[in-house]
Amino acid sequence: LAYLYYPAGGFYRRHRDTPPAPSPTGEHREVSLLLYLDPVWRPDWGGALRIFAEPAPVDVQPEAGTLVLMHSPLLEHEVLETSRARHCVVGWLCSVT
Repeated sequence: LAYLYYPAGGFYRRHRDTPPAPSPTGEHREVSLLLYLDPVWRPDWGGALRIFAEPAPVDVQPEAGTLVLMHSPLLEHEVLETSRARHCVVGWLCSVT
């Protein structure tokens, strides 16, 4: 698990949660998880998680207690620019080959 802090103006471009090179330990990320920590959040502050699902993208607001689980190798996502500090815990469930 890791704690992530996005300052005002922070964002993260579109990506998948799979490293470009194989892990030396043989681990493969299977499920990504995010747990939001901010007790008050307004959509006009930005900072949403945009998941590129079919047929259309889905935006998840970073409200405290919201847990997001995604299939790491398949779902591209990004964090939209935030105008306020934003906090979350992230982690991955991995398989080993």
